[in-house]
Amino acid sequence: AHFKKWDASTKWRSELAKAGVQTVNEKIYKSLKTKHPSRQDKHLPFYLHFDEISGAPAVPNDSAFRFFDNPTRVDQFISASAPNHSYLKRYLNLPKIEQGAFITIPTIHPNQLPTGYVEYHLPPGWPPGKYKVRFRVARADNAPEDRRFLEFGLRVRNVDLLSAHEVTGTMEDPQIIETSLEITRKHSLGENRDERQIYLREKGMHHQFHYPRKVFAETKKRNGYGPEYVFWIDWLEVERVTTEDQPLPEGMQAVVQLLNSEKLVEERSDEGLFVHQTDGIKAQKIRIINPDAGNNDFLHLREVQVMSGGKNIALRGTASQSSTHGNENERGAKSAIDGDMTSINHTSNMAESGEWWEVDLGREVSINEVRIYNRNDSPTTESRLKNYILEILDSKGNPQGENYPRTTELVDCFQKFLTQAFRGQAVDQSFIDRLLNYYHNKRKVDGLKHREALTSTLAIVLSSPMFLYKSEFSLKDQQIISQQELAQRLSYFLWSAPADATLINLANTGKLSDSKVLRQQTDRLIDDPRSTAMIHGLVHQWLDMERLDFFNVNLIKHRTYDNSVKMAVRDEVYETSSFLLKENRSITELLSADYVVINSLLAQFYGIPDVEGDHFRRVALPKNSPRGGLLGMAAIHLMGGNGDESSPVERGAWVLRKLLHQPPPPAPANVPNLARLSDKVLTTRDRLKAHQELPQCASCHRKIDPIGFGLENFDAVGLWRTENSYENPGKDQEKKTWKIDSSGQIHRGPFFSNYFGLRDHIASQKDAFANSFTSAVIEYGMGRPIGFSDQTLINEIVKQSKDKNYTLRSFFHALIQHENFKQK
Repeated sequence: AHFKKWDASTKWRSELAKAGVQTVNEKIYKSLKTKHPSRQDKHLPFYLHFDEISGAPAVPNDSAFRFFDNPTRVDQFISASAPNHSYLKRYLNLPKIEQGAFITIPTIHPNQLPTGYVEYHLPPGWPPGKYKVRFRVARADNAPEDRRFLEFGLRVRNVDLLSAHEVTGTMEDPQIIETSLEITRKHSLGENRDERQIYLREKGMHHQFHYPRKVFAETKKRNGYGPEYVFWIDWLEVERVTTEDQPLPEGMQAVVQLLNSEKLVEERSDEGLFVHQTDGIKAQKIRIINPDAGNNDFLHLREVQVMSGGKNIALRGTASQSSTHGNENERGAKSAIDGDMTSINHTSNMAESGEWWEVDLGREVSINEVRIYNRNDSPTTESRLKNYILEILDSKGNPQGENYPRTTELVDCFQKFLTQAFRGQAVDQSFIDRLLNYYHNKRKVDGLKHREALTSTLAIVLSSPMFLYKSEFSLKDQQIISQQELAQRLSYFLWSAPADATLINLANTGKLSDSKVLRQQTDRLIDDPRSTAMIHGLVHQWLDMERLDFFNVNLIKHRTYDNSVKMAVRDEVYETSSFLLKENRSITELLSADYVVINSLLAQFYGIPDVEGDHFRRVALPKNSPRGGLLGMAAIHLMGGNGDESSPVERGAWVLRKLLHQPPPPAPANVPNLARLSDKVLTTRDRLKAHQELPQCASCHRKIDPIGFGLENFDAVGLWRTENSYENPGKDQEKKTWKIDSSGQIHRGPFFSNYFGLRDHIASQKDAFANSFTSAVIEYGMGRPIGFSDQTLINEIVKQSKDKNYTLRSFFHALIQHENFKQK
């Protein structure tokens, strides 16, 4: 359609230009020639004066081309299409284009020709849960080396990136890549269609047109036509991950059982018939309750049949109802058991809340089936039996069956669910009674069905403080927690989840407090994949990783950085820590190491060769590499800047706080802002001398600045550099470039000649680093801030860990074995 419009537009504009250059239109022609002297006559924008040109051709008689007579829309179409028309036409000649689709850098508006991504909208109503997404993809033979990665995510315009993948498949041998996706109710039930949009797109080609256009211009200059069509997508499929083989906790098993306990009802709407299978239950009374009230919401029953041994025994019963609306003979209770199925006679009540109808069979009999015929002669009367409750009662009025769970079933479910939700804490019977009353009110007063009423009731549990907060009730009477609470404290520390059956059983038998058993269980929990949540959460909290999201990076200045890189550099910190935990290596390797834990995307960003694949793995480093340890990670340097330029002050203060355990005090309130020097073309060192001149600043900056300057070889996104520059943002745009000097002297400490000397000095401060890490472990494991009284605990943990070469697990064992872990 686009090319059809373009061809029609070209032909129409050519004819319009022939008319425009005629003498009769000389005034318009001269005006356009004056504005566009370099253009040939045939390319002048005569369409801007379409309605003034004598002899102008008619707009094609097709609704698709009616915009030709709108100068503004024609101008927009040409300006958007002209630069890319030949490039997009090239697309049609690519190999395998009939089988799959190529994607490239975005060109014109994606609503017209979305060659920048491939999308798929998940159908609404898909159940929440985990899904696998697979796609068959290839990389073109002429693809530039730096274009090797695809992004996968949700909502292409919002850049909700989920993962990035290296493509190694060729056009002759494509590869199948698998990734994961988790759908929530927000996605499956949301009205916004974009919430269900998944996409594939080339890495870095986010929805910012200034960057792709810059790339387009550069590559067109290089090859003559524009960016290569690099990635070919054959197909994409989504598969739900089933959880049937995964055991449910006892509390959830009780809920599932209760949800499945709703009695089978066969509804035949064409007859207004509801059939309840009762499986031969012994009963004497059948009661039907309509909880709805108001708006003429009467309880209407044409006929109720109670089947026993193939016969309708309701015919010989006695009927009654809560009230009668109208004539008793015509609309009384007996109208529902008179056997008349030919006319529309029915019962009717006064439409009050909780209206009921009942038949007494005279004695207890075996009931196989209850059939309820509703009025079905109009939509109004059909809807009046939508949320009824059926009760089957014995001679004493006790429930024997109903279309909702028995009280005993509800109590059993609530007890098990509450025990699970409240982490084994005993629950007062009064709370269960309140939940029962709430459930019955939702059914009988609000008219909710079983599933909705149960969901609403359980939501009370999940919003209660007992669920949201981890309480340790034994601390009210004593300072030592119970073994059951020890199990939960251990599990939430190492798994960020409730204790499993093994821990609970050991606690219930009194064995968990045994030092040997506790050590075995600590190792078991750490060896479990669920400990990943712990190490990620601990490191995130310790290193203040949230700062990565505090600012946006200048993507024009830092062209190799994008959202995929941001995800990878964050993961490098987590994956390196996970590697140390899994291998039980020394935490001092976070200060200096001869390896990195990276994937292929991060290897490309760092310039490390011969790394393929999306998974993170240990990669050996050459000698004199700036990488290795926290100081070699891009994420650390990203947090020490503002997204545009590095900040020696932020970096130096971070090293003091996190690595050397010497947190500087907060800056005074009256510190002059360095922005006052923005119009002066100065080096970074000269700019920061302003702080050293002020007495209230110098005492801290003597410690901070030398460390920060020692890290200046890393730019704002953590890439290595040997030069830096500053450009005056004013009109003259004066620029100064200088060679980076990373030498300095630690305050009251040794000199270092460059970054590597600084790194060696920091790596030698093992005890200080261990103190910093121990403080973080205590805060995370105990769930509270560190205090002055914790210094003895810190010293003991550091000492025990030092004896084991500061191995990562030794810190966890030392804390968990300590008496403080069992106290408030």
